[in-house]
Amino acid sequence: MTAGVRGTSLLDEGVEGVTAGAAGEAAGVTGVAVASEVDLDSANPTLGPGVGVGGQSGSGFGVIGVSDSSVGVVGISTGSAGVVGSSQDGIGVQATSPSGIALDVVGEARFSTIGDGIVSDKRDEATIIDAAVSPDTHVMVTLISDPGKGNAFSWVDGADGAFTVHLASKAKGDKSFTYFVLQPGI
Repeated sequence: MTAGVRGTSLLDEGVEGVTAGAAGEAAGVTGVAVASEVDLDSANPTLGPGVGVGGQSGSGFGVIGVSDSSVGVVGISTGSAGVVGSSQDGIGVQATSPSGIALDVVGEARFSTIGDGIVSDKRDEATIIDAAVSPDTHVMVTLISDPGKGNAFSWVDGADGAFTVHLASKAKGDKSFTYFVLQPGI
């Protein structure tokens, strides 16, 4: 492997780039690659040939971006994910803000923990099997068909691996609902 710039240090930054240019017009350090290979599916993600900027650490941050007045880290892509977070056993991406908005989504959002179900005719409950559910899980339910006069969504029981949606009385005809499964805060 031949590096254009390489820096090694036992006590401080190995490579540091500083610029006095206007925001958005200059970069202290820039990495550009023609092709990229990053194995994010393995237990130990590795940086392959073609990675523009990579970071790896055994005990601290692999890559960190800090700014006093703008965005700390930006990921842009025209055909795939701009930023990817992955973790074997922990949180893949964490957003925090002590006094502001921690996560601001502009555009559509997709969650794998959203689904749908049906309370069947002449029943007052429906059970959904979901391995991610525990008694502490939060489940939001929205009826998407008319429950009928005097009937309504009543409550949700959570258990290990499943939850049950209850209506106030037996359904007259199949009643559809959607649900969103969320884990409680840390």
